[in-house]
Amino acid sequence: MRGGSDTSDIMSKIFAILAVMVLVMSSVSLAQYGSPGDGDSDKPLEIEFESSCEQNVVTVYHKNTPNTVSGAQVTVTTSLGDEVFSGETDSNGQITFDSHPDYCGMSVIIYASKAGYIPDEETHDLISCEQCEEEEEEPTPPTTGGDEEDGTGDEGTTEFECDANVDCEDNEYCAIAVGAAGGDCMPVVGECGYAENHAWVSYECGDEAGCPSCDSGFECSDHVCMPVEEEPPEDDGAEPGDGEDETDTGEDEETGGDEGIPLWMWFVGGVVVIGLAALVYWLLMGQGAARGRR
Repeated sequence: MRGGSDTSDIMSKIFAILAVMVLVMSSVSLAQYGSPGDGDSDKPLEIEFESSCEQNVVTVYHKNTPNTVSGAQVTVTTSLGDEVFSGETDSNGQITFDSHPDYCGMSVIIYASKAGYIPDEETHDLISCEQCEEEEEEPTPPTTGGDEEDGTGDEGTTEFECDANVDCEDNEYCAIAVGAAGGDCMPVVGECGYAENHAWVSYECGDEAGCPSCDSGFECSDHVCMPVEEEPPEDDGAEPGDGEDETDTGEDEETGGDEGIPLWMWFVGGVVVIGLAALVYWLLMGQGAARGRR
């Protein structure tokens, strides 16, 4: 019977060691890869802002991608915390608010947030009052209706080139002076971008003057920050059929490829090991009991 007791002690220690190994491996895998769904909330937002005398445009992107984010909550406040504007981005990831004389030239804080994304907060300057005044003074509308030779005729009236942006070209906007019924079409200007739909659209990156550069790990391609593609591993000369499986089973997409073994495989392996240990223990205990009866 002593042999059975010794065997029982050995198997108990084996079980304890296996249990500790399974717990340690599970903890390491969980710390490395996290639980399922953790990556869904690690998508950062990025704010792009354009200010003109007519309106201000806020565009919300998924950072370092060309994808805009619709339904994002945008709040614009002054440095003192007074709310200037708030609302949600449209299907194009944009939201606009009118320029106001009380806020022109002021620095504002723009905050964008959405469930499942990391919020972004940036400080931007609204277009200056002086710049808008200069643009308003430039147009000199012609007059018509009066008779300059004899002073007779109706009193001269002002002709306007436009009364809304739709009256101008796509790369122009309608500059209307304060209190005027209309104005003139003026070119939309800016840095690092292009004029479209009567507003200035900025590039995400570029080599042009005033263009920002991409973050580390990204490169600028067609004015969009794209992830840098890793170079494929060098060919070691192995021929197909030498024991390497060249077929794509889809396992890389589910387990992260060569980055590590997923958590569920640790648990399955632990259960298999414990099962084998239990079988060995049962066999040894059976032999010990048989020897005791003898």
